[in-house]
Amino acid sequence: MEHSGPGDSQSCPLDNPANWAAEYAVGQISENQGDEPQPKNNDLLASWATFLLLHLGGPDTITALALEDNDLWLRNLFGLVCQAIVTFYVFLLSIPNDILIPTSLMLVAGVIKYVERIKALRGASLEIFKDSMLGEPDPGPRKYSTRKMLREPTRILRIEEAEEGQRPRVLVRPSTELTHLEVVQYAYKYFNIFKGLVVDLIFTSRSDQWNDSKEFFTSSTPEEALRVLEVELSFIYGTFYTKVDILHTRIGVAFRIIALASLVSSLCIFTRAKKHDYNIFDVGLTYALLIGGIALDCVAIFIFCVSDWSFARFTKPKEDVADPDSRLDPFLNWLLSFRKLKWKDFKCSHRKGICHVLDR
Repeated sequence: MEHSGPGDSQSCPLDNPANWAAEYAVGQISENQGDEPQPKNNDLLASWATFLLLHLGGPDTITALALEDNDLWLRNLFGLVCQAIVTFYVFLLSIPNDILIPTSLMLVAGVIKYVERIKALRGASLEIFKDSMLGEPDPGPRKYSTRKMLREPTRILRIEEAEEGQRPRVLVRPSTELTHLEVVQYAYKYFNIFKGLVVDLIFTSRSDQWNDSKEFFTSSTPEEALRVLEVELSFIYGTFYTKVDILHTRIGVAFRIIALASLVSSLCIFTRAKKHDYNIFDVGLTYALLIGGIALDCVAIFIFCVSDWSFARFTKPKEDVADPDSRLDPFLNWLLSFRKLKWKDFKCSHRKGICHVLDR
């Protein structure tokens, strides 16, 4: 479960040289559409322009290089509108187009990828992320007065907070060593509880969540605590620098299925289209772009399926730590064992014995 952190660069993803190259290429395609001596080649140029829009959507593993980049999501939205207009202009110039349907499908996939990126940037911007964590405000006595004035049945209950020594003893972790799956589940639990600290939300030291967390890490070994913290930090990194928060939703899954289906359908239709009027090299390049896009999407889906997010969201933790493991747990632990932390033993200079050092 090793994850790399974000870079130190403060430049916006839109300033990436790859994005410059894609935007320049689309501009050159739109400029040369009417001057192409072989009109048939305009069909392929239009399909290349839609693929470049797909490329500008960016990979799932990185959307921002710094937290400040997420606050520039409006700039990315403006870039999408401008790029979509230019791509659609190139598409219109190519009509009549013998490969109209596969080009249209690639355009759909490109718009979906770019929308995913913008939604990820918007959701990770600090103000919007903070607002999403704040619940409904407490109505307080004002609502009580209103209900009393309307003669609705109303009463105030005072619940005494239990003293620290009077709280019932509840096990917060198994008595045995944590499995790989339990590490991911507990990390996801505490990530959801304390992710508000990133945006300066404060938790009271007397809250049950704070006490449970304190008891959990107190009763854990140093190695177990580091394993949980490492996965928890990877969840925080994924939230602010990748598309995981968008992909692990029903809308995100539907978007990804539609995008992949569009690319596969585009390849199948293009394979059956008449291509004898096109340049052989251009046809081969179009095949390479389509197959490459499908391959990248398949890799992204595989990473999605074996990510810590998938294990945490689709496997519910036990209601009681004493409950037996499910039949699926051994298989999931086997999968996670390939991504466990790597430790090396070194002799400690300041004391006798062996100390464990994390090998990065």
